[in-house]
Amino acid sequence: MQGRGFLFILLFLASQEYSVHAALCARRSLSEDSARAGMLIEVAISLSLGDTSPSAFILVETLPEGLQFQHATWNGNSFAPSIRDGQTVKWFFGPGGKAVSEGILAYQASVLTGSSEKVFFAGYAQLSGTQAVPVIGERVLWLNPFVCAAPEFTPCSGTVFEEELQINIHSEAVANGEIFLCFGEPEFWDDWQCYDGTFAIQHSQELHAEIWFDDGSASLTAHAEYLRRGTCELQLRRGWNLLGLPFELSPEELRKLQDMALFDPQNETFRFDAKSNRCGKVFWFFSSIDRQLPLTGIEPFHRGVPVSRKAGWEAVTVSGLDAECIQESMQPFWTWEQNRYQLAQQLTPGKGYWRFQQP
Repeated sequence: MQGRGFLFILLFLASQEYSVHAALCARRSLSEDSARAGMLIEVAISLSLGDTSPSAFILVETLPEGLQFQHATWNGNSFAPSIRDGQTVKWFFGPGGKAVSEGILAYQASVLTGSSEKVFFAGYAQLSGTQAVPVIGERVLWLNPFVCAAPEFTPCSGTVFEEELQINIHSEAVANGEIFLCFGEPEFWDDWQCYDGTFAIQHSQELHAEIWFDDGSASLTAHAEYLRRGTCELQLRRGWNLLGLPFELSPEELRKLQDMALFDPQNETFRFDAKSNRCGKVFWFFSSIDRQLPLTGIEPFHRGVPVSRKAGWEAVTVSGLDAECIQESMQPFWTWEQNRYQLAQQLTPGKGYWRFQQP
């Protein structure tokens, strides 16, 4: 029994030490991810002590070579550390028995070196009688990084094409890295893909490209926009037709519509305004005979049916120059055919549709 009791006490004391150890958390953040000689870097270390209020503990930061400590504050008040060997900085929290609360330690360091290199911060916090807890969070800083020019697109940004365009990306600096490509605006890591040679695009497209190097650095970002010009033939039946613009119209193309009998349900007017050439416009068009009306325009970057943003009935159309867009959602779309509303099985550029969004 005595042996079991002694073991229980040891386990209890160990669990208490682990509890205090686990409660202490120090997280570092850097004001910059790269800096040049003469700049000041601001470092913030957020200290969380959990439910404990220790009377004292220490925090140690080892500054990378090439940085020189300048000044520090604790919760906004000046807080001087002990400095050893010029790079090891130690702060003593709560001397004299005063309880320590959580807060933010912030300090500045100036960049002295002119060489280009990747450096690392290291640090730890320690309560009395416990193991040291490493400072987590950001720790990598590029000093005087080499700025690599962005790769180049061929043909140049702004090129207008029809049906298909061959795209090439090249750079003189690619020997020490790889070119990565992104279609559209990059939001996530998975948006990027390795460029492996000339490729073709069939629609208006926004592109980004960078060179990624083995040391973790990257070039400046190249941006290009390519615009597809195409024609859509509006199929007009005798009587009223519900139509939609799948692309942007030029002023010359817009004049084909301005002198004709039409009604804009979105603005409840019988004439287009100055913005009526915009892609996605839906309108009623009256024709005295069956015929076709060809329109030429520039395809937008975003194709398909827009996401519903309001409750109730909404007039929509397909954006882009795809031959037809098969309805993928369970939401019904209604179109005007043979002088009556009918449920659409497929969504076609050039036609207008009504859909209803539940509140």
